[in-house]
Amino acid sequence: MTELLMGEYLDRHDMIQHDDVDNMVSYSLESSVKAMVSYNKRKWKIIWGISCFIVILECLYLLVSTYPLEHIRGIACVSGVMMIFALWACVYARELPSFYDENRINYVSQGIFRIHMPGLTFNNSNWPEILKLLRFDSLCMAVGTPLFYHISILMGGYQLFDNIKLYALWIVILISIGAVYYIGKKYE
Repeated sequence: MTELLMGEYLDRHDMIQHDDVDNMVSYSLESSVKAMVSYNKRKWKIIWGISCFIVILECLYLLVSTYPLEHIRGIACVSGVMMIFALWACVYARELPSFYDENRINYVSQGIFRIHMPGLTFNNSNWPEILKLLRFDSLCMAVGTPLFYHISILMGGYQLFDNIKLYALWIVILISIGAVYYIGKKYE
């Protein structure tokens, strides 16, 4: 094992201190974790970029269609806000400090974003899973909002959209909050 970590053959007479072996193992594990985190960040940045491109295409499609400009502004605003939140979740969100593992803290505050969930404690066991969910939810809402608008107009016209838009928004928000609680409790 030591030969693998050092990358060289050792003579039978070479003695390596126990602390040196521990340091090599720690360094190897730390390097592996950093590489995995870097890969995941890069993957989510690419997914965010693709989603942003899709949202722009959807909004351009709505613009060239005969939809009212007032509706398109509202749809673009909702998608834009969700893309900003997704940008934070995909690019800027960090792992939690170690005191989250030692204490029962029910909020996370990073930059301008603050998430407060009474009854749920955040720690480094559930935070990566919650972050994945927040990334997925926000990207789906950003891409899905123009699509939802277009489909509801095709199915029932502007009246249908005006009647169901607030209900749909509340349903999506409540499902997202429920999913965060479920994932947070599951990995807590």
